[in-house]
Amino acid sequence: MNVIKPYRFIPKQEIERQANDILLQMQAKRNRSLEWRYLAEGVADFLDLGVVWESLPADAEGSIAAMIWPFQREIVINEDIPALRGGFGQCAIRLA
Repeated sequence: MNVIKPYRFIPKQEIERQANDILLQMQAKRNRSLEWRYLAEGVADFLDLGVVWESLPADAEGSIAAMIWPFQREIVINEDIPALRGGFGQCAIRLA
């Protein structure tokens, strides 16, 4: 099985619709609302995705911010890029 899928454009409206669907599913299963500052972690937990911070060496194209390991269901965020702290780790998602 090839995990690299061909490029396809997804309109912003479709991404927002899918994100809102996930948030609604999360809210239906929670007793209390999730704080915005923990939303990224909450969504990852809900989708059964691991999020880890590790050192990711740069490649020929430059620094690597993050990687996704689909079979491991894991997102790896580069701990060597200080600007990512508070960004990918604790992103704020605003509903349209």
